[in-house]
Amino acid sequence: MKGILIIAHGSRRKETLDTMEQVFKMVQDNMPDIIVEHAYMEFCDVNLEKGLDLLREKGVTEIVVVPYFLFDGMHIIKDIPEEIEA
Repeated sequence: MKGILIIAHGSRRKETLDTMEQVFKMVQDNMPDIIVEHAYMEFCDVNLEKGLDLLREKGVTEIVVVPYFLFDGMHIIKDIPEEIEA
């Protein structure tokens, strides 16, 4: 079974998190045959590891991690690849 993990930076601002939740819902609504989860790098309880665990718990065996960032930075270049590898 295929799944997608969308990972965003995260924020302390509720408005920002609400906007991200809407984006995640739009993706899921447009991909009904694929399980979509989301996670954040900072400021939120669901981190990359927990997001991957949520997909595995749902029986997902093929996971695509999609960074939702505006610019390449340390999270894109270093942190995300290292966490996936671990």
